[in-house]
Amino acid sequence: MIIKSYKLALIQLADPAFRSVMLRGIGITFIVTLTLVLFGYWVTNQIHISDVGWLNWLIEVISFWGFVAILFVLFPAIATFCIALFLDDIAEAVERRYYPLDPIGEKSSTKTSISIAFRYTFALILLNILVIPLYLIPFMNIFIYYALNSYLLSREY
Repeated sequence: MIIKSYKLALIQLADPAFRSVMLRGIGITFIVTLTLVLFGYWVTNQIHISDVGWLNWLIEVISFWGFVAILFVLFPAIATFCIALFLDDIAEAVERRYYPLDPIGEKSSTKTSISIAFRYTFALILLNILVIPLYLIPFMNIFIYYALNSYLLSREY
């Protein structure tokens, strides 16, 4: 059943509705991530802990790259939030293609879509923060990162 659903989803990737959601999701994710990186750069440039110039520079660099590392860990949450806003479009395309005789489902309101996206994103961020100590284990960190986020994505969709 899962393999059949996976195959059907892969086949439907060529559908304009799927491509539209994918492109909008990628575009919004890129804009949000770039905005957060620029904000992080601005914030880290405001840090002036010491009167020693090189020490302040070192703290700024470490802070900025630490912020970028956190964004990398939270990227699935950002991308999922952006794509979750358009899930009704995908559901409608699937219903049109595979269930043409059934009545089309009712679209969620924008408020409901945003609420669901925020709840899921909050859970995703919280769980990723809780497993940060496990991300520090060499070689296991990649497995843990992908296993956790893949599981959470599969539960959402």
